[in-house]
Amino acid sequence: MNRNKLVSCYLFPNRFRKRGIPLSETTQNESFRLARNRITIAFIAGLLSFVISHLSFAQFWDFPPSMPLELHKPLDEEAMRLQRNAMMFENRGEMDKALPVYQQLFSHYPEYDPFYEGMLRGWVATDNFQSGLLTVDSLRREMQAKTSLNGMSIVERERLAMLIVDGGRLAGRLDRREEAFKRWDDLYALPHPSSNCYFRLMSAMIECRYADALQDMVSKARQATGDPALLASSLASFWAQRGQSDKAVTELLSLMESQPRQAEAIQRQILSLPEDRETKDQVETTLKNALKRESIHLYVTQILAQFYFRNRQWEQAYEQTREADQLGGGSGESMLAFAETLLLESQPGLSLQVLDDMAASHPAMSGSPRSILARAKALEALGIYQAADSVYSKLTSNKILRTTQEHDALLLQARLKVDHLRQPAAARELLSNGLQNNPRLRGGGQISLLIGDTYLVERNLEKARNIYLEASQGVYANDPDVKARALVSAAQIDLCLGQVSQAMERLGQASAGNPEGKLANDALDLAGLLAASSGDSSAAINLARADLEKKLGESARAESLFTAVLQLSKAPELTELAVMKLARLYRESARPTLAISTLQDALNRFPKSLRAPEFLLLSGQIREQDLGDTRGAINEYERILVDYPNSLSAHEARRRIRELESVKT
Repeated sequence: MNRNKLVSCYLFPNRFRKRGIPLSETTQNESFRLARNRITIAFIAGLLSFVISHLSFAQFWDFPPSMPLELHKPLDEEAMRLQRNAMMFENRGEMDKALPVYQQLFSHYPEYDPFYEGMLRGWVATDNFQSGLLTVDSLRREMQAKTSLNGMSIVERERLAMLIVDGGRLAGRLDRREEAFKRWDDLYALPHPSSNCYFRLMSAMIECRYADALQDMVSKARQATGDPALLASSLASFWAQRGQSDKAVTELLSLMESQPRQAEAIQRQILSLPEDRETKDQVETTLKNALKRESIHLYVTQILAQFYFRNRQWEQAYEQTREADQLGGGSGESMLAFAETLLLESQPGLSLQVLDDMAASHPAMSGSPRSILARAKALEALGIYQAADSVYSKLTSNKILRTTQEHDALLLQARLKVDHLRQPAAARELLSNGLQNNPRLRGGGQISLLIGDTYLVERNLEKARNIYLEASQGVYANDPDVKARALVSAAQIDLCLGQVSQAMERLGQASAGNPEGKLANDALDLAGLLAASSGDSSAAINLARADLEKKLGESARAESLFTAVLQLSKAPELTELAVMKLARLYRESARPTLAISTLQDALNRFPKSLRAPEFLLLSGQIREQDLGDTRGAINEYERILVDYPNSLSAHEARRRIRELESVKT
């Protein structure tokens, strides 16, 4: 069978089978090999035709199609031993011993760049600049004598560029500035330069302290490579480290102009610059000046909005956000995102103002579930509970809840009814209908726990506990967070009912089901309470009941129970815990002076307590945030650093002192 038939019987085997021609295994294998070779040859020919059609022959042969995988012969065992010795000397800081070893290695393996780099580090570290310069010049002459610049391969050109840069570096270290720059001028004349050599040149100029000429060098490098953004990011980092943030931002904005796809990453770089006053002023001024650049006007406006927001300059941030919204097409998306972020920053009043403006300018966006949910949250945060409840109903009134915002609104509205409107039955009905009409409702476990809370508000403790236990054992038991919270809630009720041992058992189950220890703060408080209650279970029960009364809004009853524990408990741990809880209650009820007095009495009574730093920290926070007494707050924080320097509160105290002192200055 001839070759064409062999190929045909591989590509069209059925044609031969129909004719009754058998295909032996050998024939099939040979036909496969021949067909594969033909397809491969055709593919390579097509590829070569494409490349040559898009490049001139000179360009094609000037850039070899591939680089050799092995640029040097493998190291023998003796060379590897010497390399380890050189690295050992270098790690010890003994470069005078490492240098001759690197020189010996380079003499046997001149193509191996790590040995050359080792020599370079040795010359610099031992101040043998002249010796290094002689070697570098010798290597450069030898290289250029072998072939012309246009005849060099990519690897050879890279190596020549490296020698040119290093020659200038060593001349610069010999205080021969003019000679260094004259040598570096040769770099710009290299044909088809890569960016690597210019990164090396920038490093050399910084090492030689020629930062004043960096701008000119970068300009020439960009012209030589045709890359207008070359070195921009590195140069920006350099200027930022020198405190010249205006130059850093200018470089980053130029990079953004030429590479808009990197805009988001560049914005992060600009916003991550230091937050001292001088840097902020430089960044703000540079960004404002850049607003004139049409191609990046939108990006700069967005950065300014985030810059002002980060500095809590809400009005300026909002102004830039509105402009960015108009520049971006006027959809209202950025305004809505701004309103949502204001909520996270505890600025519900401003958030509501933005939402009102958006309702006037973007009515369609204002009617979206996201916008409705944001408005309800803002109203609730402002204490306008009836209005918030009404807005939530716009999302929860539908029988089928389809959006994420509708699911979230269901939980938030029910919590609002429980915690503020004191309508537990209405909340329970809302949640039950939601579960019934939406079997796959998101957050079903949280809803089950909230239904238990509605019974708790009604003081039906047994029913609430049963609901919590059902949640810990039912369909949501596979969710470790839901299960743990359900068991902790049941344990709190156990303790309120005087069943201490049962509470301890449930808390143990909750902890075992959370191997990573991710229990809520109330669970950790309960664990500490039970651990300290062995000698005074009545005090532990009263503390638990006080927490419940506080949760139910009965502050007077909670205060009475906390005070009873404080006066009658025989367990110091329970007394100290009662102090913290009572002080927080006084603070929440706008009695900061009484809170500080309670904490100071406890400090006098328990000066060696593990909670003493917490007493001081809370006292300092009340003085700072509630009374505006900066000096008094700093005194409290300083007492932590002096008397309890190794406590967990010391880090926060130090941070607060720095922040308060910076505001004063």
